[in-house]
Amino acid sequence: MKLLFELSKDMEELPVSEVLAQVKAADHNVYDNYLILEPEEELSEKNIELLSLRLAFTHSIHQLLFKTDKENLQNSFQKFDWKSIYKEDFCIRMCNIPGAEDLEKQYAAIVWNSVEDPKVKLKQSKTEINIMQSNDEIFVTRFLFKTDKGYVKRKPHLRPELHPSSINPKLARACINLTGLKYGTILDPFCGTGGILIEAGLMGFDCIGYDLDQIMLIKAKINLKHYLIKNFRLEPRDAAKMRDKLGNNTAVVTDLPYGRASKLHSKELLELYSEFVGVLYNLVEKGSRSVIIVPDYIDIGFIKNFKIKEKFVFYLHKSLSKLILVLEKP
Repeated sequence: MKLLFELSKDMEELPVSEVLAQVKAADHNVYDNYLILEPEEELSEKNIELLSLRLAFTHSIHQLLFKTDKENLQNSFQKFDWKSIYKEDFCIRMCNIPGAEDLEKQYAAIVWNSVEDPKVKLKQSKTEINIMQSNDEIFVTRFLFKTDKGYVKRKPHLRPELHPSSINPKLARACINLTGLKYGTILDPFCGTGGILIEAGLMGFDCIGYDLDQIMLIKAKINLKHYLIKNFRLEPRDAAKMRDKLGNNTAVVTDLPYGRASKLHSKELLELYSEFVGVLYNLVEKGSRSVIIVPDYIDIGFIKNFKIKEKFVFYLHKSLSKLILVLEKP
């Protein structure tokens, strides 16, 4: 089954990479904010639903029925076997197409005349057919799932314990997905008040957080308990002195300390970053991915031995953007 992902327009490349990190596909195509792929392994609708609960930079997931253009849309629509996907009732939704209301009626009539016992249901239809346009391309899909936007209610200022540099939950969720890990443990060696761990816990991962600041750990514990996360461990440890090997089902995702919040000067920060990355390289498995976040003004030459698999820029405000770096141990 070919899938179409309607992506967020917040960033250009990260939404595509987030999906591809979670869904293996031999090939894929991107049309504006639509990503089309066929998974290497067939996904059940239950698995697609689970995916919709995880992805941060995707709006909705669809089954792609066929691709066509404006001139051939009606002919393609008439030829399609609507009985093969019809369930109980249906509706037509036109996306980004002028004259949508009249066209919806026109194409609904085709489906009506093609199935047995047709029934139109405009809300919560069992068979929602979407007609989506990107430039000259037309995609006809069966809507499957909207993604979970619950992270909006977990923005830093809405948590019980706030820290001004705490990570945006949408970005935290995407970074976890970029590791490619589907289950297991997420380790944040600079956990602060627990922004990454909150999202990891809600995504079903076990969580481990380290920080040298005991007050931060207390705040992280309060935040994690507030969101009813149970499988977590917090320890006052120096990230640059970690010694325990990390297994295949453990990934590191961390927002490295910076600026005033770190209480360190730029030179000291680079020394810390370099020491941490060196330690991390010796602890992770070959082929595993880690995701680290640094200010965009930092020279990333401190990263040694790791392959920088992907790099993204996330704009925070006029004086600061962050680099999201996906590191892979070759």
